[in-house]
Amino acid sequence: MTAASTAAATPSAKASASPSPTITSATPSATPTSRTAVYVCTENDNGLLVWLDEESSTKLLAARKVAADKKAADEAAAAAERKRVADEAAAAETQRLADEAAAEAQRQADAAAAEAQRQAEEQARQAVPAPVVPAPAPVEPPAPAAYYANCSAARAAGAAPVYAGQPGYGTHLDRDGDGVGCE
Repeated sequence: MTAASTAAATPSAKASASPSPTITSATPSATPTSRTAVYVCTENDNGLLVWLDEESSTKLLAARKVAADKKAADEAAAAAERKRVADEAAAAETQRLADEAAAEAQRQADAAAAEAQRQAEEQARQAVPAPVVPAPAPVEPPAPAAYYANCSAARAAGAAPVYAGQPGYGTHLDRDGDGVGCE
């Protein structure tokens, strides 16, 4: 196998120099002139190895490098945008969680304050003694209505003298009408 056929068989070879054929042109001058062209084996857009002149090969490789650099820059920009969006989403989620935690802490603080207020009110109710209502004075049963037929009966019962307003007093026992009977 020759070097040229080896290069053609290896698709990984991008460009390689080969012996340049001599091109002669017929001119009307008496001395023949020759010009040397350099051909390079280059991979074309379909992945096949082709022979191109050195200038065309250089232009093709430069265009591919520019395209690859542009593609890499576009991919880097897209990756940076994805990262920025992901960072914003993570920051938003972190903020949402912090807001929820703050709201829950506030609810718990409010509930604790309400419970403390309720307990304070309950203790205040227990601390203030109930107003003392004096027990009603024992009511003495009314003395049985006494009736004395005369002063001898009042004296026998030990009630003489009988004053007006006392049980057993009667005008029939008070002869002078001064409010004292059986004097």
